Amino acid sequence: MKDKSIIMSKRWSYGWKGFFINDLINVNGYKHYLELGVDRGTTWSNIWCENKTGVDMNPNSYFYDNGSGNINKFTMSTDAFF
Repeated sequence: MKDKSIIMSKRWSYGWKGFFINDLINVNGYKHYLELGVDRGTTWSNIWCENKTGVDMNPNSYFYDNGSGNINKFTMSTDAFF
């Protein structure tokens, strides 16, 4: 999968976690990503992975679809999810 991140300094960007996780996905060839507590979607919206799963209790959480692959959204507690 090509890196679709905006080229900028990873260290000083607001969404640095997304850059870091995308690096892990790309280097290790991961196909699945799980985020517990999507909240405002700062990290979620920056992740590019074939399969993304997000869990958040708030029905108004920002599960942005960035077109990276299959997206699964669960509105429930993490305890209920597991």
